[in-house]
Amino acid sequence: MVELYQRDAPVNCAGLSVNTEHDLSKPTMSHHFRILREAGLTRTVADGRHRIIEVRRDDMESRFPGLLEAVLTAK
Repeated sequence: MVELYQRDAPVNCAGLSVNTEHDLSKPTMSHHFRILREAGLTRTVADGRHRIIEVRRDDMESRFPGLLEAVLTAK
């Protein structure tokens, strides 16, 4: 899921599930996307049969200043 947060632009959910380095099933990926959306961390837009997901960076930064940057730079 960190791959999602490293991107600056919205991305097709199917592209993330195919390109992930982990062997996660589609239902598992869908579950994770739902949890992130319900937590208010991402926004999902339907585009025909595709789902475009984007990180709500401004909302995250206002609610949790510095958290996203800390997670992405942690080793």
